[in-house]
Parts: sequence; structure tokens; C-alpha cells
Amino acid sequence: LAQRAMAWAWIRSGDLVRAGVALDSAGRDTEEGERVAAWIALYAGDLKTARRGLRRTDEPSNDVVSAMALLSRTRSDSSPAVGRAFLTLARSDTAMAAREFEQVAGTMTDAAPFLTGTAARLFLAARDTSRAIDLWQLILAKHVEAPEAAESDLAWARVLRARLDSAGAVRHLEHLILTYSRSALVPQARRELDLVRGAVPPGGAGFAMVAWLVARRDSGPLPSR
Repeated sequence: LAQRAMAWAWIRSGDLVRAGVALDSAGRDTEEGERVAAWIALYAGDLKTARRGLRRTDEPSNDVVSAMALLSRTRSDSSPAVGRAFLTLARSDTAMAAREFEQVAGTMTDAAPFLTGTAARLFLAARDTSRAIDLWQLILAKHVEAPEAAESDLAWARVLRARLDSAGAVRHLEHLILTYSRSALVPQARRELDLVRGAVPPGGAGFAMVAWLVARRDSGPLPSR
């Protein structure tokens, strides 16, 4: 167990060779050992081994979901550039990881929408909103059939709503609802549209009732029947 923890420590430091040595000392023939080996393979760019190993894990983390989403979108068995991007993200360098995912999207064309969408989310997390918007615009222009197109509309609308640009937010939300009517994001888009138009306060229906009661209280007693 200590050696596997050491392997993760080496991974986070960026030294995959020493991470592999630590894992070998701990043993790769356990479920946990196979999982760590799969991550090391991914970070090294060995997508074939990573795909096989991560498919067997039941780890519910966002990292696994993102990795498997990428591996399911590309036929490539090797990509050191993708590995570096995931490793940079594992080391918590969000801004650098965003740039690396954006760069590799230009070469891994079968997964370009996913990689570009990932880069946009990371730029947003790194508070580089203008760059995130550039990438959402790129997705909506060049990858209109990809699931990331609807995601881009929704994320962009949320940014615009936060900036009090209601017209812009409505435009993107309506585009999502009309263009990607089968998207699982449509219910969220409708909720956002209600928020923008003021139909539902941020706290939902319960908040609306409280607001109404407060308004009635401030305006005087209710008229008698």
C-alpha cells in the first residue's frame, strides 16, 4: 500500500519512470495495482494499455470519466501529447493542461471536439474566460454534430448570464433547445432560460413563494373577502 502511494506521489511529481518502479515493488497483480498501472500508461501516452486497464475499474471519479470518454472517442493507440495533457492535469496545473489539450486537438482529429471542449472547461476553471469562449465558438462552428456543441452553448450562456447579458444568454439557450432537441442538456437549458427570463428565481419555486409573501407583507394586509 505504501509503495502504491509512493507511485502516486511520483506521478504527481511528473516522474513516471520512478512511479513505475514503485508500482513494480508493490505489485501490479492486484485490482489497485492494475488501476495505477493503467493511469501510468495513460500519462505515458500508451492509450491501448490505458483503455484496457481503465475499462475494468469501477472508480467513479471525474478523472476516470474524462479518460474513458477520450479513449472511447479515438482509435489511436498511442499519443504522448494526450498523455502529457492528462499528466499535467493530474499535477493540478489547470492552465497548462488547458493549453496542452487545445494543442493536441489539432492533431487527434477523431477526438478533436472532446479535446477542445475539455480545454474550454479548463480555461474557464483557470478564469481565462475569453479563451474558453473562443473554443466554444470554434466547436459551434466546426463540430456542430458533436455532443460538445450543446455543452458549448450551455456553458457560454451561463457565462453571459453571469455577466448580465440576458439577450446573449437567451440566444445560446434557444439555439441549444432548437438545434439539439435530443440532447440530455435540454432540461438544463430550459431551466437556465427560465432563470434568464425571470420566470424562476435562483432558489426555485419555494424561493418564489417566500418572495411573494414578503412582497405582500410589505404592501400591507391582504384584502378581506
